[in-house]
Amino acid sequence: MLGPFVGAVIGEFSRLASAKAAARAGVGATLGLLFGALLKIALACTMVGVFVLDRLL
Repeated sequence: MLGPFVGAVIGEFSRLASAKAAARAGVGATLGLLFGALLKIALACTMVGVFVLDRLL
């Protein structure tokens, strides 16, 4: 969870952005990773549920 934040902040600082812009990019990268992982888990659970329903019905 810390990797995307740190990477985005370092990337923003490398192009001479302000600390506020760098922090904003870091938070955005971290939230993107988090929501992407949650969406993948939800999709996997849906796929398992469809498979189980297909086998039971």
